Amino acid sequence: MINFDQYLWVKGGGPAAGRKHQPPVGIGIFGRAGWAPKDRNVIDQFYSFGIARFGMLIPGRDNDQWGLGCAVL
Repeated sequence: MINFDQYLWVKGGGPAAGRKHQPPVGIGIFGRAGWAPKDRNVIDQFYSFGIARFGMLIPGRDNDQWGLGCAVL
């Protein structure tokens, strides 16, 4: 299994001040890929990717989170 996530844009250009233990407000991408031996698993390959956003959808609600993704088996 391989995972990645990367912010593409962060509000203010860097980690938001005063957001201890919270992700920065911004937009990012994510992806996952997994492989397994065909003789041991029903699903031997898995891929997913998407875009996510933390905050910014509704003004004043910086803790809201949403994402849109796609998975292929």
